[in-house]
Amino acid sequence: MQDLPGNTCAFLDKYAIDYPTIRDQGDGMARSYGATGIPETYFIDPRGRMFGPLIGAISPQTLSEGVGATRSGRVLGLISGEAQRTAR
Repeated sequence: MQDLPGNTCAFLDKYAIDYPTIRDQGDGMARSYGATGIPETYFIDPRGRMFGPLIGAISPQTLSEGVGATRSGRVLGLISGEAQRTAR
């Protein structure tokens, strides 16, 4: 959200990230999703439904679980980083 384009591209290359990413040049998209700060993670299913937010830093395991849950229609939500985890 606040990264410079060059830094973003370097990060995507370094970690071989191949999923679609977007860059909010202002804060319009972040506001439309209700983002309150960073880091926040949102999961968006193929139909465009948004699940989240997961507030705070998350582990790779939680990220993987969130993707899997979104794909299956069962969404995991985090209230505060890894501290409080609930199934929705």
